[in-house]
Amino acid sequence: LIARVNFGSCLMDLGETDRALGQFREAARLRPTPHSYGQGIIASLRAERPDEAEKTMAEAVGRGFDTPSLHDLQARLAFLRNDEAAMQRQWTWATGRADASVVVRGKANVEAYRGRVRAARRSAETGDTLGGRTGPSSFGTAVAALWEAEVGLSPSRPVAIARNQPLTIRMLGAIVLGRVGQVEE
Repeated sequence: LIARVNFGSCLMDLGETDRALGQFREAARLRPTPHSYGQGIIASLRAERPDEAEKTMAEAVGRGFDTPSLHDLQARLAFLRNDEAAMQRQWTWATGRADASVVVRGKANVEAYRGRVRAARRSAETGDTLGGRTGPSSFGTAVAALWEAEVGLSPSRPVAIARNQPLTIRMLGAIVLGRVGQVEE
């Protein structure tokens, strides 16, 4: 299973969408898990195959899988289909759930896409809080500062890079600091 999912991910990176989807389908057949189904759904969405993503989602839900990641993927599919009611259902499901940070962060991305930067910041920070990450070096704070900078606003919260953060967050923080002109940081 792990080898098929990893190989599928590598194939996606190389642009071999059809082969990647085959690997993800086989992984889900051999060991149906929310993760194996989720990888296939993500690949279908990236390949701009929403019907295939929806079919895979229906299989996962039909097996009784109900994870925050699958709810986030349902919201992504609804976004691509411009289905506001379906997105709202997923966001409502996530309300007040300690394990739903990924869904709330996805909502932040939609809000940022729509130009609602302040609402996006609130959602990103709420997602961080639900995920147990807060403060000036959190993902939500960093990405929200980048959204603000991209629309010409100064960051409404300080941005900092903490050595104990994962590399991807430190890299994002460095981009944000450079973008907002805090190169000495």
